[in-house]
Amino acid sequence: AQGPGVRISSRVPPDNLYTSTAALWKLYPTDTTPPPPVFQYGDLIPRDSQPTSSVSINFSAGTDVVWHWSAGAHQWVHSYAGASDVDALDGKPVTTANVVIQIVNFTYGPYAESTGGTGDVESVTTGTGEGWVLRDGLAIHVTWSRPSTSSPTSFVDDGGHAVTLSPGRTWVELLLSTTAAQKGALTFSR
Repeated sequence: AQGPGVRISSRVPPDNLYTSTAALWKLYPTDTTPPPPVFQYGDLIPRDSQPTSSVSINFSAGTDVVWHWSAGAHQWVHSYAGASDVDALDGKPVTTANVVIQIVNFTYGPYAESTGGTGDVESVTTGTGEGWVLRDGLAIHVTWSRPSTSSPTSFVDDGGHAVTLSPGRTWVELLLSTTAAQKGALTFSR
């Protein structure tokens, strides 16, 4: 039996496998219980939030990511490797209401990413760590916490107050702790 995925010819495996929410729901037609929320959303913004016009994340050579705040669109706009990131389906820039940056530890998995290479890098998204929540043109330094993979991730600011996300789409950037420790890995512009 074929799964709910579709491979496209314009990309190479494994980056050419796509699915949709509708196709995944068809796998379990009688289970109509929605999953628990992954994040908490709300309007309250901590007082110590810093106005931010952009954030640059230098993952590795040639794979830098920049998120620019567009006040007019009230969205963060994504660029990758120095070029605007455009949605292939509608030709519009990729945007989001929230950007969550989590600094995470990692393990090596069983799959070599290149011939002779180590195993694949698998981010550890349980436990606790440092990070940032970008929302409403602001950057909020947070500590993230997630006790188990079945738990939502929660965020608290430096004052110990809960930080929620702005209602809308959320993009999560997982930044390895070893990369985050390097100078210039994360740059905020005001």
